[in-house]
Amino acid sequence: MRSLGLSDAAAIAADGVRAALGQTEPETVTAALVHAGVPVRGLSVTRPALEDLFVELTGEGFDVAR
Repeated sequence: MRSLGLSDAAAIAADGVRAALGQTEPETVTAALVHAGVPVRGLSVTRPALEDLFVELTGEGFDVAR
């Protein structure tokens, strides 16, 4: 499914796969999989936490316990 712009695809179980969607909409990926004959029982999208984005952008974390 590289044509969809997916990357870092890895099997997470005998019947599951995880991949980075990039700029591809989840609906587009689901439709392409179904059209290719791949049964889709579910799809979930995880997004990074706000703190993870902050650290990625600034290179610094912060301690909320203080």
